[in-house]
Amino acid sequence: MSDVVRVIPFDRLRMTDVEAVGGKNASLGEMISQLAGAGIRVPGGFATTADAFREFLAHGRLAERIAGRLAALDVEDVAALATAGTEIRRWITDAPLPPALERDITRAFEALAASDPDASWAVRSSATFARVAEQLERAGQFDIVLLMAGGNDVIRLRSPQDLRDDVERALALATERAGHVIVMPAGNVGNAPFFFPPVSWEMTRRSRALHRIVREAAARHGATYVDLFRERDDDPFVRQPGLNARDGLHPSDAGYREWYATLMAQSTLGDRLAPARNPAP
Repeated sequence: MSDVVRVIPFDRLRMTDVEAVGGKNASLGEMISQLAGAGIRVPGGFATTADAFREFLAHGRLAERIAGRLAALDVEDVAALATAGTEIRRWITDAPLPPALERDITRAFEALAASDPDASWAVRSSATFARVAEQLERAGQFDIVLLMAGGNDVIRLRSPQDLRDDVERALALATERAGHVIVMPAGNVGNAPFFFPPVSWEMTRRSRALHRIVREAAARHGATYVDLFRERDDDPFVRQPGLNARDGLHPSDAGYREWYATLMAQSTLGDRLAPARNPAP
C-alpha cells in the first residue's frame, strides 16, 4: 500500500476532503484558505487520513479480531455492546502503528516543527466534553469560543452525571476565556445510518439527554445553545441520505453545511464575523 496518502497538511485540505480526513480537519483547511486573507489566524497542522486508519486496522489483523468480536455480539444487549466497545477501544489503543504510518507522521511533524521552532502543539482525538475542557484549561483568551462535542459522549455511553460534570466544566472554562460562547452538541446520533434498532433507540435517548444537559448548562453560563437535535421524522439527515458520510456515522460535506446553516440561524456568529469578512477600507 505504498501509494496510500496517510498524512495531509491542513493548508492542503478543503471541505471536499471530508471523506478523507473528517469534517473538523477539513474545516480547518477551509478556514486557513478562506480566512487567512482577512487576518484571522488559524493554527496549522496536519491530519491523518481514513486510508491510514484502514491500513492500521489491517496491520496485525486487527480488523479481523474486531470482526470476530462483533460477530458474537448480541446487538439487543446494550450492556454487552458497551463491554465490547471497551475491549475494542483497548485493542486499538494498544496496537502499534504500522512502520509506514509512523514514518509519515514523524516526517510531517518534523516539517511542521521546523517552520516554527517556538510553537506549542496539541493532538486532537475524539471530541468529548471532557477533552474540550482539557484543551480549554491550556488555552488563552478568545473573542469567541464555539464548542462542538457530545457525539462521542453518547456513543461511549457516558453516564449522565459524568456528562453533566464535563459539560459544566467545559462551559465554565469557556466563559472565563471568551466574551461570547456558543455550544453546539452533535445532533441525534441514533439517526445515523451506522446504527440499527435497538441500539439506535438507545443512542437517540442518550442524544436527547445530552441536549437537555447542554441546554440547561448553557442557560446557567450565559452561553448560546444551538439545537441540532431532531426526532427521526423531522431530521434532514434521515430524509436526505446524502447529508451522511459514507461511514454512516459522520456528516458529509453537505451535512456539515446543513449544521453550519443551523449555527448561523440560531446564533449571532455571522454578525460577529462580519467585520473580519468585510474589513473597513
